[in-house]
Amino acid sequence: MSASKSDEKQTGLTVFLKPTFVNCVLNQLLMMWQIRQALPWSQIEDPFLRTAFQFSNPKAVLYGRQWSADEAKKLYSVLKSHVFDELNNLDT
Repeated sequence: MSASKSDEKQTGLTVFLKPTFVNCVLNQLLMMWQIRQALPWSQIEDPFLRTAFQFSNPKAVLYGRQWSADEAKKLYSVLKSHVFDELNNLDT
């Protein structure tokens, strides 16, 4: 059975589905934002910030400053090793 031209132009079902909320991804994005803005780790425990996220998505749970600091250390380690790998692979 061949597909008609109108069938080929139809929007897929996945366009209408929202992606599942992943709390860990939210916290990783916030941690990267904190690093880029040079904000202190204690900023993540701001009550107004937490309230804003709870209002926007009741499933949102912001992790504490210790989690953010630990994740930043992991990110730094990964990025550092990546940079050194690239430097070692240069043709100079």
